Amino acid sequence: MSLNLLNEEQLKPAIDVNGAILVTAGAGSGKTRLLTERISYLINECGVDPYNILAITFTNKATNEMKERILLACPNANNIWISTFHSMCAKILRENISNLNGFNRYFTIYDTSDKDKIKKKIVTDLGFESDKVKDFSSEIDRAKNLGFDPDEYYAITEFKPNAADVKKVYSEYQNQLKNNNALDFDDLLTKTLELFKLHPNVLKLYQHRFKYIHI
Repeated sequence: MSLNLLNEEQLKPAIDVNGAILVTAGAGSGKTRLLTERISYLINECGVDPYNILAITFTNKATNEMKERILLACPNANNIWISTFHSMCAKILRENISNLNGFNRYFTIYDTSDKDKIKKKIVTDLGFESDKVKDFSSEIDRAKNLGFDPDEYYAITEFKPNAADVKKVYSEYQNQLKNNNALDFDDLLTKTLELFKLHPNVLKLYQHRFKYIHI
């Protein structure tokens, strides 16, 4: 790996290691290469401990590619943390979710099939028509993407005719996940956020560890 592989516009953020930097670039323009070179520069030229570096990608393929490139350039960087958002959150929760009431580190991660099966049963058990499952599921997914629990989501949607029903289904869904010590993919993100909000001591551990964050 060499900075000589970068063009002028890529080189600027690769060697500017103080403060926040935003790089806007299209597909195939070398973003992964840029991040890889910047991380290698931090380790090899600036003496940064790989343990203090976090790199987040959006696909497992990109994660593996970046790991290979960095280890090639920095053979001693085995303790660098490179992962997707969901993998990062899953790892944090495995280490700390016992701080949240009702969960332990052996939680199960439900896939789409698992969660759809539970939602369908909840909807029918609560007396709603089975063809409403998709509508309820869409609302629950939207709530989680916004980072809202059932009460918080109801507070901003109570003007909708079905808001109370959504709250009921969403609440029961979360209760069943908790009873099964399980999380869905959205929970990996929202539960990590909840963990950091409720337990700032845990947040500080990661704030102290990660001095250089790349996304």
